[in-house]
Amino acid sequence: MRDTDGDGAKASGQFTADVTLNAKFRRKSAVFWGEVSNFRGGDHVGADWSVRLTRTKPVTSSLGGRGVTKDGDKENGIWEAIPWARNDESCPEIIAGRFKSEFADGRALGAFQASREAGN
Repeated sequence: MRDTDGDGAKASGQFTADVTLNAKFRRKSAVFWGEVSNFRGGDHVGADWSVRLTRTKPVTSSLGGRGVTKDGDKENGIWEAIPWARNDESCPEIIAGRFKSEFADGRALGAFQASREAGN
């Protein structure tokens, strides 16, 4: 959602963005961090928006982990990563996530999914 012409009215709609998700797995926990960038989809998103997904606290269950989002050094929202694995595997097959970030000229709310590559 973004004020596209400075009149205070917000334009909203769907968008796509690139998500880079990093993970460090230990025997019984994991931490996640990453970035959301390259927002596109119309005037209602800022082409220069970038969201840093800060490192979560160690995740020890399928309840997931949370972190803050940052635009530069400024905290501007929250994010969450939720791992899913069969049979208590230490490396999940799927990680679902969501984020909410506020910028000077708008805000974004989104969701994403990452899958483990075959053989890993």
